Amino acid sequence: MIKIVLKALLVVTLSVVLFACSTAEYTVTFIDHDDAVIHEEVVQSGEDATLPDDPERAGYVFTGWDGSHENISEDTTLKAQYDEAPDGDIGERISEVMNADNFTENLVIHVDDALVQSNRMEMTDSTVHLTFEQATGETQSAYFTKEDDTYTEYVSDPVAACYLDGELTMEQFDMIPDAFSWRQYLPAQANEGWFHQDGDTYTLKQELYDTMVTRIGTAFEEYTLTLSDDALTLRLVVASEDTGETYEYVLTFTELGTTSVELPDFETCVEEENESYTYYATDEGLILTGYKGEDEVLEIPEAIDGTPVIAIGTRAFAQTYTIETIIIPDTVTTIGPQAFDDAPSLRKIYIPDSVETIGSNAFRQTYALTIYTGHSEAPEGWSELFAPHYEEKIFDYVFDPDDFFDPEDEE
Repeated sequence: MIKIVLKALLVVTLSVVLFACSTAEYTVTFIDHDDAVIHEEVVQSGEDATLPDDPERAGYVFTGWDGSHENISEDTTLKAQYDEAPDGDIGERISEVMNADNFTENLVIHVDDALVQSNRMEMTDSTVHLTFEQATGETQSAYFTKEDDTYTEYVSDPVAACYLDGELTMEQFDMIPDAFSWRQYLPAQANEGWFHQDGDTYTLKQELYDTMVTRIGTAFEEYTLTLSDDALTLRLVVASEDTGETYEYVLTFTELGTTSVELPDFETCVEEENESYTYYATDEGLILTGYKGEDEVLEIPEAIDGTPVIAIGTRAFAQTYTIETIIIPDTVTTIGPQAFDDAPSLRKIYIPDSVETIGSNAFRQTYALTIYTGHSEAPEGWSELFAPHYEEKIFDYVFDPDDFFDPEDEE
C-alpha cells in the first residue's frame, strides 16, 4: 500500500515539474541608449517577443537591437543600437530646397525600366533654364530671363537651329518654377518622424501615405528620399491603372544657392510667309513652320521662290482639319516632332525615302492614317513614337499619283 502511494506521489510530482517547465515565463525588456524602457513584455519559454516600433534618436539612425528577440529562454534585456546620422537633417534639407532661390533640378523618367525622358531645370533669381531630352535623342531647351522690367522667353526649335523669342509679364516669369519644378512633391512640413531611416535613405511611413497622396495628387507604390552632402534625391514609383505600366521618377536637387546659368548667344528664328505657308530660311533651305490653306489634297512644293523645302518643322501641320492627303517632295529630309499632330481628317501621306528623320508623335491623333514610304523599313532616325502602332504603314512603295489624286479632278 505504501509503495502504491509513493508511486502515485512520484507521478504527481513529475507532472507538476514537467508542467512547470513547459509554462516557464520570462520578461523581455527593450531599452533605449540611455537605458530608458521602451517596451516590456512577458513571454513563455521558447516564444518570440514582439518588436516595438523602431526608436528615434536625434542625430542618429537606429540600426537594430544588441540581441535576439526570438526563442526566449531566460529574462532578456535588449538595447537599441544607433549609428550617427549623415550630415544634415532631412526636414532642414527639404526646407532648404523649398525656399531656395537658386537650384538645379534633374528629373529622369523610366517606364517599365526603359528610359523615356530626362529633364533639367536651373534657376537663379533672373534666369530659368529648362532642357528636355527624350530617349530617342530629341532635345529642346528654353530660357526665361529677367532684366530690370523686361521678361523674355527663348524656346529652341528642335528642327531649326534657332530660338523663338517672346515677351513675358512678371507674373508669368514668377509662375515658371511652379509650372516646371517638382518641389511640390516634397512635403514642406516633413521631419524625421515622417520616414523610416536606413543610413542616408528615408522611406515614407505607411501612416503618412494618404497625406502624401493628397499632397502630390497621385497614388504611388514607393516614395523615398536620399540625402547626401550636396544633393537631395526623390524616388517616386507610380503604377498606371489604365496601362499597367510602372513609372519611375528620380528627381535630384543640387547646387542649392550656387546655380549659375550660362546664356547662349541667341540666334533668333525669323519667320517668313507666303500665301500658303510660314517658314524659316536657313543656308541649307526652308523649314516649313505652318500652313494657312484649306486644301483637302496637298502637294507640298519642292521649293518656294527657288529655295528648296528641306524640312517640315515642329507642329507645322498640327491641328489642320481639312487636309485628307499629303504628298511630301523628295527635297525633304526631316519631319519634326508633332508635325501632323491632331490632324483628324488626314487619311494618306506619302513620305519619300529622302526623309531620314521623323520626330516623336509626328502623327499622333491622326486615327485613320495610312503612311506610304519608299523606305524598306523605318530608318534609325525615325522616332519609335513617330506614329501610333495602329496606323497602317506601307513600305517599299513606288509613288503612284492615282493613289493620291482623284482621276476626275485630274481631268
